[in-house]
Amino acid sequence: NAITLHTHPSSMPPSVSDFNSCFKNGYKKGFIACHNGKIFGYTANEEVNERIYNMYIESFLKEGFNEYDAQMKALNKLSQTDDIKKMSKEELQKEIDKFEKEAKKKRETA
Repeated sequence: NAITLHTHPSSMPPSVSDFNSCFKNGYKKGFIACHNGKIFGYTANEEVNERIYNMYIESFLKEGFNEYDAQMKALNKLSQTDDIKKMSKEELQKEIDKFEKEAKKKRETA
């Protein structure tokens, strides 16, 4: 039931490497803290094909989307066919609340 937490200084969403690392290492969930204050949560139950992911991004960039939006659209497209998931704000807040509750409980019993 391990989780992973890391930063993305450029404040981009989870990359295909993030999803694949999550899957390969058996992490229950992954979290990314961005320098602009955004937090992403994600899960992966299978490996994602990096070439397909990059092709989606390239396609969205050619349509005029910026890098951030192209990556978000590529992740949304992948989540329709692959067993990966980007957490919603509500799901993410629920996880944060759960973590804070567990941390408080541990402090009180220490």
